[in-house]
Amino acid sequence: MTPEIATSSLFWGILIFYVSFVLGAGLFFARNNQSTEDFFFGGRRFSWWLIGMSMLATGVGSHSFAKYASKGFEYGFSSTMTYMNDWFFMPLLLFGWIPIIYYMKVNSIPEYFERRFNSTVRNLSTFTMILYLIGYIGIGLLALGSLLQPILGWDIETIIITIALIAGIYVSLGGQTAIIFTDFLQGVVLLFAGLLIFGLGVAYLGGFDIFWNALSTTNKLPLADFNSPPDFNFVGVFWQDGIVDNKVLKQYDIKINPTVCDLSLHNMRVLWQNRKLVYSPPPAYPSMNRDIALQVSRDKPAEDLLTTIQKEGGNTLKDVSLFDVYQSDEVGDNNKSLAFSLKFQSEATTLTDTEVDADVEKILNSLKKAHGAIQR
Repeated sequence: MTPEIATSSLFWGILIFYVSFVLGAGLFFARNNQSTEDFFFGGRRFSWWLIGMSMLATGVGSHSFAKYASKGFEYGFSSTMTYMNDWFFMPLLLFGWIPIIYYMKVNSIPEYFERRFNSTVRNLSTFTMILYLIGYIGIGLLALGSLLQPILGWDIETIIITIALIAGIYVSLGGQTAIIFTDFLQGVVLLFAGLLIFGLGVAYLGGFDIFWNALSTTNKLPLADFNSPPDFNFVGVFWQDGIVDNKVLKQYDIKINPTVCDLSLHNMRVLWQNRKLVYSPPPAYPSMNRDIALQVSRDKPAEDLLTTIQKEGGNTLKDVSLFDVYQSDEVGDNNKSLAFSLKFQSEATTLTDTEVDADVEKILNSLKKAHGAIQR
């Protein structure tokens, strides 16, 4: 059972008011539904921007906030990679598929398939779309149930059933008009709330520079590694193809998620002959890590300290990252504490504690001299 999250009367007041307002307003605007066209198409009386906001809100739901917040925390900006292949099919959708639907004046995709082929294809497309929607709606209900469970303290099955009943009754009474109105409000709330939460988070850290410098180099990149980690790699996420089936993995007792590809020996031979290939062997000697916490002026950018550390670390300093920013009365009103992680490694020998401590001491002296940084 997920631990419950403490709430207040203000929280419940806002939640009840928002849900009641959305449901009431949606049903109010849908009260004029008089025909099948009104119910399914909203009487075709909505502006393009309202329909566009509805489509946007359909793609950005509670599951998106839960999913991409988690992936963003784990993998940084490469978590947006699932949408980076939009360049491939969006032109086909905008200049190919939508004009066909518009000029044929069809009301649904299955209707198009019937006119293009026959009723059997229409039935097949209807069946596959229903399966897709069941999965899509199920994921949305599960995400919303997971978010509400620690707040309400109910079983997640009870939450999902309750939400499904309310949504089903609401859609049955309000039709497409109620859905578009709800999507519009949801889109506005999600977009502005997302930007507000991001802005408040950056402000809490002390500014965008501190936020950006706190990210590791990997998390700043827009693309994940080509074939690692196994659960979030470039090949599998970007193309969403070439991933080995789970049955095959179990058959050969493979514990990771490999990617299947074809290698052309002829092309590899041509590349080998025409290009200069540089190979760097993996490190033969272990690395040593050191963490340092520094007290500096609150307006001192962390990037300045990072530059000094990298400059004074020498050839054995392989990586440095900011992993903590701390501000309180303990360090003074005009100060802040920055914590860095340093990785030392030699390509020729195993480093000793004495050697690494000497390099760290050199870095600390340079930081104090250049930035007035004091080790905590």
